[in-house]
Formats: sequence, structure tokens, C-alpha cells
Amino acid sequence: MPAKAQTVSTPSPSLTPPTQLAAIVALIDRIATRRAPAVQLAPLDWSTMVAVEPQLGVLIADARKLRRRGNRWRHYENLKGRVGRLAGWGARRRELASGGHYHVAHRRLLDALETGR
Repeated sequence: MPAKAQTVSTPSPSLTPPTQLAAIVALIDRIATRRAPAVQLAPLDWSTMVAVEPQLGVLIADARKLRRRGNRWRHYENLKGRVGRLAGWGARRRELASGGHYHVAHRRLLDALETGR
């Protein structure tokens, strides 16, 4: 009995021409090495933070008003989301975009809810 011929599959040629591939790689390199302009962070003191983002002062005033109303935990959960949008990595103002700024603002929120300060 004759042996069956085996078929050998060869890899298919690249679907992307080398010039397009080189252009894509160059574009990825430019995007990967692009840096955002340096921003000077605000000092970690409350008065400067409120001067940069006045809504922080409004937030703490709201917390003081809510302190004696209803469930403090629920108020805390709602206000904590606002803190994250005003200070910390998710801040609208890049001058307040650090973990230290979030910590200062969060601590102020807790003080306002606990003691009214």
C-alpha cells in the first residue's frame, strides 16, 4: 500500500505590509513616550486647597449641616464620592491630584461629620 502524502502547512504571509507595520510601531512609540506637562501641586494645607478648589469648603459646610441629621454613615458615603472628585487622583484640578491631597480632604470630612469642626 502506498503511503499517504502528508501535507505541510506553511505560515501565511503577513497581512500588514512592512511599511504600515513600521508606521504603527512609530505611532505607538510616540504615544508611549508622550508626557503630560508638569503641574505644580498645591501645598498640603487646607486653606490653600480651598483657595484652589472652593467646592472643598462647600463640601465641608454641607458635612457640618448633615452631621446631626439621619444616618451619618450614609452621609459619609455620599460626601466621600465628592471628595474624590475634588481632591486626589480623580480631582478636577490637577494641582490637587495626589494621594496626600485626598488624605487631607478626607480627614477634614471625617472631622466635620464627627465633631462639626
